[in-house]
Amino acid sequence: MRFVTIAVCLTLLAVPLIAGSIVVRGIQGTVEVRKGVTEQWMTVAVGDLLKPEDTIRTGERSSVVLAVGTNKVTIPDYTMVDLHDFRQMSREDLLLRLATQDILAVPDRTDDKTVIPSATILHGNRKGARSASQTSEGKTGEMLIHGARVLQDYGYYATSVLRIRSTMTLYPEVKNDLDAMIALGGGFEKLNLESEARAVYISMLAEPLPDGYRKRVAGALERLKDR
Repeated sequence: MRFVTIAVCLTLLAVPLIAGSIVVRGIQGTVEVRKGVTEQWMTVAVGDLLKPEDTIRTGERSSVVLAVGTNKVTIPDYTMVDLHDFRQMSREDLLLRLATQDILAVPDRTDDKTVIPSATILHGNRKGARSASQTSEGKTGEMLIHGARVLQDYGYYATSVLRIRSTMTLYPEVKNDLDAMIALGGGFEKLNLESEARAVYISMLAEPLPDGYRKRVAGALERLKDR
């Protein structure tokens, strides 16, 4: 039954993207693009036309300026962005995709053991948590989290929260990233999804946190009380 549900959800999600033009306007340092589903990374040049199915990444001390439709987007160093994330989504589509992520995150059961709650699966244990800047391995996950923050900087909050959640599920090295968790909660707030934001912050307070983070999370929960 679970797989039938997933199949239905994925069918509903298989809608065409509005593919606006994406043009490289400026480059500093090392900037590469992966075309579609290929595994090969190629350097890009000013004037290159990119497609929504492409992925772009920057090296250390590097950056790229993209014209995304009518918007100018600057991607800083050490960042990876799937270009189809530069799009807006309806509330209904976002909620459906969030539900699908929850379904896919639940492991198959071969016995009658209790299913782990989705909040635990997505957010993990906060013990030994570290920020992205302290992560020394698993660079792809860290770079995707950086990319999600770029999405938020330019108002793509729906795709940013989806990207953070999927990255934290797929890449264990960022599963306990406190800055990513705060960005996730903040994205939900911007989308007026208060219950989802509150769940993120409460899950963080359930584990030991450095004082600075604890104050920020407690402040966010206080802020949500007025909404």
